[in-house]
Amino acid sequence: MMFGSFTFGILADKYGRRRVILISAILNTIFGIFTAFAPSYYWILLARTLVGFAVSGATQGYVKIKLIIIII
Repeated sequence: MMFGSFTFGILADKYGRRRVILISAILNTIFGIFTAFAPSYYWILLARTLVGFAVSGATQGYVKIKLIIIII
């Protein structure tokens, strides 16, 4: 998740938070389905790692909103 947050944070600043959240949701869905059909334990590990990477992108849009609300 650390690498995903860093990557998605940069992308969110450059392309907008809405697009990054949408891409994160799509990737999370794809990798989640991939996890369900993984043929072996090592494929499950890879798929869950990719799900963790994708999940961290969804938080990028909410962090800024929470900080703004806390500051106000």
